[in-house]
This record gives sequence, C-alpha cells and structure tokens, in this order.
Amino acid sequence: MIKEIINISIKEILDGRNYADAGKILFEKIQQILQDNNSVSIDMKDVESVPTSFMNTSFGDLMNVYGIDKVRESLYFKNITNSMIQRFRKYFDDYRILLNNRNQTDCLHKF
Repeated sequence: MIKEIINISIKEILDGRNYADAGKILFEKIQQILQDNNSVSIDMKDVESVPTSFMNTSFGDLMNVYGIDKVRESLYFKNITNSMIQRFRKYFDDYRILLNNRNQTDCLHKF
C-alpha cells in the first residue's frame, strides 16, 4: 500500500553535477522512498533531456534492484515533454529486453 507520493526535482538533482553522479543521487533518493513504500513524482521542469549515463545510474540501477514492474508502477513524471516520455518508455522497454536476454544466457543449457 502506497503511503504518499514524494516529489523530486531533476533540475535540483542535476545542479552542478555530472550526469552519472546525479543519477546515483537520484537512485539513492528513490531507493529510500521505495523502501518506505511511497511512490515518486519526478519533476522534469526546465530539463529538456537527460543522457543514457544518467538513466543507467538511476533508473537502470533501480530496475536491477526492484525489477522493471515495481519501478514503473512507483514512478510518475510531471512537466515532461512528449519526446522525453517516448525516450523514457524506450529506455524501460529496451531494459526489459536486456534483462530478458541476460536471464536466458545465465541459464545452463544441455545440447
């Protein structure tokens, strides 16, 4: 059961940081929120785009820990452009394919 939705400003997370470090900070903030059974509202105001390095160290690491479905159901985005919505959807979809492929190759196969 979700207690509340906690707001996080991506602009504030990015302020003065490189993208990979900012992604790690976002990961830590979201991880704490999810551990408390809350959801996250990610405010993209004044952020036109974020590179893959940011998404890998934030959303990618979250999906490794919690799984894609848990992360998707826990995140909400606001003040986001249509192009960013498409970019995030593609990133999550591609990550699902990557994890599925990784799970298949980790299995022992008898030939």
